[in-house]
Amino acid sequence: MIYNRSDFEEFDPSSLLTYQDMMIEEKKPICNVVVYLTNESGTENNPGDIDPWQLLEISFSAIANGIMASGYKIVITPLPIKNADMYYIYTRGKWWDESSILDLPDEIINLFYENKTAFLEVGGVLPASTPNWQIVRSKIGLDNNEYDTLCLVGESIEGEYKDMPYTHLGDDWFIMNEIRPWNVKDGEILSTCDYDGDTYALIIKKGNFVFINGAGLDMDAGFPISNIINDCLQFPSKCIITSGYTSTFYAFEDTYLKIKLPYEVSDLKWMKRSINGEIKEGELEYNTIYTDFLQKGTLLVLMAEGNISTKIICPEDALYINGKKIMPLKKPFIVGSITVKIEVNSNIEVKDVKFYVDDMLKKIDNDEPYEWTWNEKGFGKHSLAVIASDIAGNTDEIEKEIWMANWRN
Repeated sequence: MIYNRSDFEEFDPSSLLTYQDMMIEEKKPICNVVVYLTNESGTENNPGDIDPWQLLEISFSAIANGIMASGYKIVITPLPIKNADMYYIYTRGKWWDESSILDLPDEIINLFYENKTAFLEVGGVLPASTPNWQIVRSKIGLDNNEYDTLCLVGESIEGEYKDMPYTHLGDDWFIMNEIRPWNVKDGEILSTCDYDGDTYALIIKKGNFVFINGAGLDMDAGFPISNIINDCLQFPSKCIITSGYTSTFYAFEDTYLKIKLPYEVSDLKWMKRSINGEIKEGELEYNTIYTDFLQKGTLLVLMAEGNISTKIICPEDALYINGKKIMPLKKPFIVGSITVKIEVNSNIEVKDVKFYVDDMLKKIDNDEPYEWTWNEKGFGKHSLAVIASDIAGNTDEIEKEIWMANWRN
């Protein structure tokens, strides 16, 4: 169990986050998960942040899965990092009385004045009495009324998002603010639940800010989180998901999968390993949405099949003297030095371009324009080869015979 920050670090959320780089190292946008809680262990009379920490342990699978399914990489910090692409803030709020309010620092408040997507989840009562919390309430579209809370053990809360039912809060235990539709001033209610004859708002969005009501999220809640981010998950799924040019799906229960991958590609390679170790592989055409049914224990891997192509722009089949094209020939003949120029086309991000002469690596270029100045002393025939790679592991190679005469370098 998690009782404080030290326990959270020992819990090592990387047990989930290792899926981020399971197959290949891939450049992804960053979601900064900001866990703003104290490290107080608390006492029986003053529990400190024991309960919010434990609720985070329950919620974290849904948080991580929703973010990773959307093609983001997660970085967890106690305060916001600069230049993240998106933020998910988890904090206490208030714990039963005014003396237990955990006010938000300016570093977090400043996020609510930016134009980046920011989620907020509160592992306690949503405060209304401090200026900073009043700012947050206005930014997420809520009034300043005090809300009662619902705290249950052994019972779940079923929500509805885009007319699809899902489990919002699990049956381990949870806390939820009793926010009625009329408490939402100018935000958009994206998900609601009916409980004990009343309707409550579960997810509220205003502009680029999203309030997730309740701590102790069920894994199903990763579905609306992902769908709000970029419409990737199309349906609740009992999978641990990481999405990118290489996407992995591990089914911890029998589950239906419906996902829109966060990149444009027309062809996919797939590998499916069942719980008994049976492996199947193949290729398929991808058209906007991927659907499947995965049995418990199945690992599915989808890898984008790129169309990377490479062209040598310079040298052409011509005579060059000190880099200047003089006249066309049947093969390139280089006198002095020359800058080799390469054009790469790919529907997937280019990782690097490698330049070889006679099978010896001369340069690795990671950025456009892809160029290498060839200025080595030598005479006679050489083989110039260029290999371009995308971040999904697809490659294209081109080779050209070059005649060289260079007396100096």
